[in-house]
Amino acid sequence: MQAHVELNYIGDGVMTDRNFAHAVHADMPHFGNSFVLKASQVIYAGGAVAKGIERSKLQKKEAELEYVENRQDIRFLLAGYYLDLFQLNNQKRVYESNISQTRLLVKDMKASYRQGTALKSDITRYELQLQSLELSLTSVKDKIDVLSHKLATAVGLEPDVLILPDTTELLKFNVENRTEEDWLLEIHHTPSVRLADIRIEQEKNKQDLIRAERRPKISLVAANDFTGPILIEVPPLNNNFTYWYAGVGISYNIDALFKSKRKLKQAQLATRKMEEARRVAEEEAENDIHAAYVNLNEAYIRLRTQKKSVQLAHENFNIVRQRYVNGLALITDMLNAVSLNWCVFIGILAGAGVVLYRQVVLRKGYKLLITVGFMLIVVYQYYMYFLIHPNLNIESLYIPNFLKGLGHGILYISLAIYVAKTVPFEHFFQGLCVLSFIRTSIATPLGTAILNRWLKYMQQDNIGLISRKMDLVKEWMPDVSIQQLYEEVTRQTLLTSLKELFGAVCIVGTIFLLFLLSQKVWRKLLRYVRRNHSRYIQLLKRSQPAQ
Repeated sequence: MQAHVELNYIGDGVMTDRNFAHAVHADMPHFGNSFVLKASQVIYAGGAVAKGIERSKLQKKEAELEYVENRQDIRFLLAGYYLDLFQLNNQKRVYESNISQTRLLVKDMKASYRQGTALKSDITRYELQLQSLELSLTSVKDKIDVLSHKLATAVGLEPDVLILPDTTELLKFNVENRTEEDWLLEIHHTPSVRLADIRIEQEKNKQDLIRAERRPKISLVAANDFTGPILIEVPPLNNNFTYWYAGVGISYNIDALFKSKRKLKQAQLATRKMEEARRVAEEEAENDIHAAYVNLNEAYIRLRTQKKSVQLAHENFNIVRQRYVNGLALITDMLNAVSLNWCVFIGILAGAGVVLYRQVVLRKGYKLLITVGFMLIVVYQYYMYFLIHPNLNIESLYIPNFLKGLGHGILYISLAIYVAKTVPFEHFFQGLCVLSFIRTSIATPLGTAILNRWLKYMQQDNIGLISRKMDLVKEWMPDVSIQQLYEEVTRQTLLTSLKELFGAVCIVGTIFLLFLLSQKVWRKLLRYVRRNHSRYIQLLKRSQPAQ
């Protein structure tokens, strides 16, 4: 529907011959008006109208999917901030616990120093360690403040609001336990793939619109024209003239015959490009799903390993603390155990990396890993045997504890993989439970009890051997108090007993390792004897009459 209104001023006219001679002035009505009302309805446009409506709907869907994708990205961003904040709060609690334990340790060491059973250098070292822990705690608190500010700004809160993670609800959250194939079935519902499908449909719709340009357009037309004055008469009539008409209009764009082929070819190329982009998006989504699934399983394995590491660390911490309480601060103390656990932890992570590289990248077996794990544990025992001396410092224990963590990490993870490959799935968790029960409830307390009992027996034996000539030493060292002399005897007794204990463990570990390495040889020999047993018997029977 169109309406056109026009008001104008008409000047006088001039009439001449064909050769522009004999000009005559002609008066004209000066006021002109025009009013046109026109209505048209397209009844056939080659599909252009329907395809245009369809294109608008596709653009709406594209905008909705882009909104969903942006919202999902924001959710992942907020979840990342929240989980990082949760991790930093856990680190904060760990540092606070270590600081409180270190302060208690420094307090006990000062008391021991006043009694003559601790060194001033040890107190200075742990006070420096305390300052380092406090500095790390300050750094963690600053990171928490920065992340809390980012998270509050992202969710629309005041920047000064301090956000604390809800640990109770977060620990209850579990990822849906589904296989990788089940997750891959949902790949067509990802926003990136759906956006690619919409864009392919848009390019196909564009092709239909180009094809519609080649077809004629048919429409119904009705109009009314009210015009004045009438200028087609001579002289002009100063009257209004109105008329109306109705009919059918047909139009055809001849220019489309020459240009539509190139446009259609460009649209087809764009469609193929979008289809290729869709395949790329699907491949990227498949790779992301596979990576996320592998990382999820790795996270579960790492969680179980870390729980076991924490348990072992607590046990080691309690043992070392008990030794310190009993007056053995010159050899081991609590903070040394805490700092050495980092070396063990790094070794466990390195062991996990070795197992991951051999199992996933190289796709090799697990028997060599188990052997290497036992070998590293035996190497740790030998290292400690040759390392123990009166002037031992904490830095000398970094490498052996790293080797111990590396051996335990390779051994435990390899055994878990062995169970996963050999035990059926319905018995998999029972197998893990049995392994954990044996390692935690039987092996650890039994081994600790045996070693502690053995060490105590060695101390009782060695203190008698070392202290039997204490009086003779007192005679040529009169300036040394009997308390200092007894402390030195106690220290030497402990060092000697530890060295003997590590030596005995080295012997047992070497025998077991040799048995493990020679297992293939014994198996081959046994198979050879079994295959040739009947032949040897026959030869013996044949040789008896000859004798």
